Amino acid sequence: MVVQTERIGQLAEEVLTFPDLSGRTDRWLWERASRIARYTEAICKLPEILDKGESIDLFCLLSAAYFSDAGLKLYIKARKISSTLAALELRGRELRNFSTQILKEKENDPILKGKIEPICRIILESENRMTRQIEAQILSDARGLDDIGILGLLQDFRRCLAQGKGAGALLEGWNRKIEYRYWEARLKEGFHFRTVRQIAQSRFEATEKCIRQMRTEYSAGDLQNIPLESRKSIS
Repeated sequence: MVVQTERIGQLAEEVLTFPDLSGRTDRWLWERASRIARYTEAICKLPEILDKGESIDLFCLLSAAYFSDAGLKLYIKARKISSTLAALELRGRELRNFSTQILKEKENDPILKGKIEPICRIILESENRMTRQIEAQILSDARGLDDIGILGLLQDFRRCLAQGKGAGALLEGWNRKIEYRYWEARLKEGFHFRTVRQIAQSRFEATEKCIRQMRTEYSAGDLQNIPLESRKSIS
């Protein structure tokens, strides 16, 4: 199994690492895929998963984790846009459909022989919030966890930069999500497993601290706390 999982990781890296529009190697898609695969493997070992006593097809699950967002590569090439903009435009079930196309192109690879259909099923089923398939639930939680926390915030900032925006837009976007209780709903309904939800909550709280500091720096709030005597000496 170890050899098989190493090989599927190597195959995913080959597929998901490619030149961007400027000719430089873009590793963003591969790095996200490898994180999701790590989360997936770790979630499988949680007591609440093991206590279910369900049989998990670990190879198919990890393969699905690696290739869950692979469809972005097709979209990037077709639209001739950056991976950042592609991730803004292609999401949800449409993205998963593109991802299964990538997998089907690899059906002749010996490591995937006879496995393409169950892997694709996990990827597609992970978009079904009510799914009872354990592999799809785990993949969904792993993917959701990557969207929350400092890494998720960095992804949001990357999107802002790609659209010609800066830190102000990032803060505005965060404020809107708080106002419309986006994170509240995401944390309450976006995860299948209690432990993963708790980790997501912890990541969210850490990100809130980062946002508060960013807001202070952006508004020069810390400069407003200079003692009056210091202000006089500066002037």
